[in-house]
Amino acid sequence: EIQEHNLCEIGDSDWVAFPAEAGAAYQITANPLGGGAAVNIQLYAPDGYNLLGEARPVNLAQPASLDWIAPDDGVYFVRFSPYVPGLMGSDVRYQVRVTRLSQVYTPTLVCSSLLLPVIWLLVRAYLKSKRRKTS
Repeated sequence: EIQEHNLCEIGDSDWVAFPAEAGAAYQITANPLGGGAAVNIQLYAPDGYNLLGEARPVNLAQPASLDWIAPDDGVYFVRFSPYVPGLMGSDVRYQVRVTRLSQVYTPTLVCSSLLLPVIWLLVRAYLKSKRRKTS
């Protein structure tokens, strides 16, 4: 879900709460929409006090993004605050999004150090027998 916010007055901060699942990966983003918007992202634990991570844009009118893996199930809090303390105004708008990143499971081929030489010997024997047949 995407939410749109603005920095109405000096010192304005916006808060978003979201449920997270232990071990799941999340990306929290803030994208500017106008007025030179740029916000810092601060992620807090379910207690609302312990800071778990933060991200800052590189400059005004730039996005910020924080990737994070939830340590426990719970409702976590994100604070979006002005990149520059005096940044404010109804036109200073930005979008926020908390996205659960999908985990890609790829099948893995495990070859032990003993299996590779055996495969190599079989290939050599096959090629050798093929050469004998053609000669």
